[in-house]
Amino acid sequence: MIGKIQWARPLTRKNLPNLKAEIVKLENEEKISIILDLKSVDAMDSSGLGFLIETMRRLTEKGQRLKLANANPSIGRILGLFGAELVLEGRK
Repeated sequence: MIGKIQWARPLTRKNLPNLKAEIVKLENEEKISIILDLKSVDAMDSSGLGFLIETMRRLTEKGQRLKLANANPSIGRILGLFGAELVLEGRK
């Protein structure tokens, strides 16, 4: 089963609690893959990056997967520095 989140806010410390709640909901529904659509995300700070990396690690340990989709070029470059390009889909 696949769950999808279309996120339209910056990936910053201020917004992470809401995103985490959405991911945990899908995680608890035992979705095998959770797709996080970043099409409308125009900014990300170090908290956002750390959150994505930790969430990927946690889900992988549970046999689930976080896939990032449609990241704009600047966010895609940041994610790529940390090996996250392996899970990026539909890059602009």
